[in-house]
Amino acid sequence: MPRLIHVLVVSDSEEDTLLIVHEIQCKGYQVVHRRVDAPEDMRNTLKNARWDIIILNYKMSNFSCMETLKLLGRENIDIPFIIVSYPAGQGTDINITREGTADYVIQGDLKRLVPVIEHEMREAEIHRARKAADKELHKTREQLQHLLSYSPPVIYSCKPSDDCEIKFVSENIFRQLGYHPKDFIDNPLFWVTHVHPCDAPTASFRKQKGVFIQNSKKEIQFEHQVQEYRFLHKDGTWRWLHDEQNLIHDKDGKPFEVIGCWTDVTRRKEAEEKIKQGFYKLKRILEETASALSSVLEKRDPYTAGHQQRVTKLACAIAQEIGLSEEQIEAVRIAGVLHDIGKISIPSDILSKPGKLTPIEFGLMKTHCQIGYEILKPIEFPWPVAQIVFQHHERINGGGYPNKLKEDKILLEAQIIGVADVVEAMASHRPYRPALGLDKALEEISDKKGIFYPALIVDACLKIFHDPEIKFNWN
Repeated sequence: MPRLIHVLVVSDSEEDTLLIVHEIQCKGYQVVHRRVDAPEDMRNTLKNARWDIIILNYKMSNFSCMETLKLLGRENIDIPFIIVSYPAGQGTDINITREGTADYVIQGDLKRLVPVIEHEMREAEIHRARKAADKELHKTREQLQHLLSYSPPVIYSCKPSDDCEIKFVSENIFRQLGYHPKDFIDNPLFWVTHVHPCDAPTASFRKQKGVFIQNSKKEIQFEHQVQEYRFLHKDGTWRWLHDEQNLIHDKDGKPFEVIGCWTDVTRRKEAEEKIKQGFYKLKRILEETASALSSVLEKRDPYTAGHQQRVTKLACAIAQEIGLSEEQIEAVRIAGVLHDIGKISIPSDILSKPGKLTPIEFGLMKTHCQIGYEILKPIEFPWPVAQIVFQHHERINGGGYPNKLKEDKILLEAQIIGVADVVEAMASHRPYRPALGLDKALEEISDKKGIFYPALIVDACLKIFHDPEIKFNWN
């Protein structure tokens, strides 16, 4: 099947045109051609048909080669063309007109024509493909720039080095912080000087050496990190930034670039602060409520006035000594203040009875754990306060009350309050007996360590009273 080629010949000679067409056909091509010899005719032809190659006759009487080249330039025609010229006395002119053209062939040596056409068509195809790729790349860049300009996070890149020199910042930095990308790129210290002084330690990975953890070989080990800090907006206000970075490696696995994004999280931080303040307010209300309930009980039972506060203070000290979290210590504090709230239902004559309680009276007294649980259960504490109060008389060997729980079935906070309760009760005066003293109380829990009371809690309690470096005073 012959190969098809569309040839536009710009010439005022029909004979020269046929010679050109014949030469191409002799090389196995099927030729669709047309000859034009006037600018308007050529312009219309180029608009209405697709041509693979344009062949220009250098010498024409009414339409010069130079005029043809200018027309192609004005019309932005992207078709390869070849000049066919007579050799005599035209070398200088050819050199001039070849600027911007594909190639030229001497009229008397047309055997070069087809190789030149094939070469120029291949080059044109490559050129068109490259041009299309460049156009697509330009379009992609514009789309990417558009996305970067309107996306909430600011994208940036910097060198993976101690100084972290910023190489790129997306233009939406202006909308987010009021600055231009060049402010960061032109001034390496710009970022450093705009971080809030209180947050500088958090963000010091950029400000100081060690920005990326390095070993003795100076190899960067950091891969991904997230930090939050305040940054000075151009309007003078502080904005919270969420800064997330990823380290990019080259094909050899070496650190190449750090890609990061800044997101303004000021509103979230403000909301978190409001929630935090609300929590502190609620916590204060809970503590005040607990203290109020405790004071009501102590007014009914003056002999145990201060008992719950002293138990609470010792229990919190034990909890801190054994390394409980702030949340757990707070649970111990609230439960300690309320651990005997159930005694509010016990008759006053039993609470203040100077002699030993009868079995019935003691059985009634033991109900204060259940009653305390029932009182506190409806309250939505952020900690299991009701359960702690319910269990503070349980013992790890199952010898306690009201449910004879053992070991890890008893909440740790309840076990702590149980030990503190025994120590305070024995060390203090009671209607039915004088104070036994602190030494006797500590001896009691020491003798029952591992039987009634967990060894960890007992040891912590003993250390609090015996270690001279711990200044504990529950009075």
